[in-house]
Amino acid sequence: MALRGGRAVMMDSSSGEARPTGGRTVGLNLDHRQVVIETSAGEQVTLTYSGILITSYDDGEKVAEKWLPIGTEPTEADDERVIQLLRNALLWQSGKPRPQVDGRE
Repeated sequence: MALRGGRAVMMDSSSGEARPTGGRTVGLNLDHRQVVIETSAGEQVTLTYSGILITSYDDGEKVAEKWLPIGTEPTEADDERVIQLLRNALLWQSGKPRPQVDGRE
């Protein structure tokens, strides 16, 4: 266990990920995903995509994770989606049920 910002966190031994302890907490991180594709010439090309990773923990255990791609020129609709997901995560952290948006979280 370690302290970060005055709050206790557990370090996951397999991933090195810091997991908050006690109650519901939400983590927000910049994350990068990679996809390997094969070109018509048979070469492998790796594409990297940036995104926002929203992770929800309940008593230190990961219970939900949502990755949202972010582009170089986000639209207003992209911004609104991020705001809605952050709002939902924070409401869940405060003890409310996780709301559904358009049939998905």
